[in-house]
Amino acid sequence: MNSREKNSKESVCELTKTLRQLKEIRSESTNSEELSFIDRIRENHKQAYAPWTFEDDLLLEELFSKGMKSKDLALKFERKVGAITSRIKKLGLREK
Repeated sequence: MNSREKNSKESVCELTKTLRQLKEIRSESTNSEELSFIDRIRENHKQAYAPWTFEDDLLLEELFSKGMKSKDLALKFERKVGAITSRIKKLGLREK
């Protein structure tokens, strides 16, 4: 390896290290803000940002296929309407 390649490799290593440090700093400073943001949303939507379970998906598909509206599904699943519509799209569900 010539000196130019060695310098390039060292530069990449230093940049990678710096990026990791910046990511850690950002993560530390936003965790408390992020948690309070989620906590505020969960005051009205208890399941907001919680992972969807297989059982949730099955029930969502069943209720949606029976014609239940997104607003009512949001109440049922304790999530925001946007979460319901996003999950419906992700699952590829269509109104009948």
